[in-house]
Amino acid sequence: MHRPAQVPLDRMEFPPTLAEGLRAAFADFVSTPLPGRLAALMRQLSADGDGRLGEERDHGASATQAASRIDRRRPTLNSAA
Repeated sequence: MHRPAQVPLDRMEFPPTLAEGLRAAFADFVSTPLPGRLAALMRQLSADGDGRLGEERDHGASATQAASRIDRRRPTLNSAA
């Protein structure tokens, strides 16, 4: 198999060149618009979360339901036997 040619690595030039390339790639990525379905999902999630910050959810056990199921009786010396 053919080995790629070795390119000398200039330790002083590489970090700034890499940083510049990463900045350009990131700027390009964040400037592209979201696909339509993903944008719609993000809007829906944002709208769902806005009105429910202080409300209790209708699904799952509430804090009072879960707390009422906890056995708070202290064990006695006689119950251990």
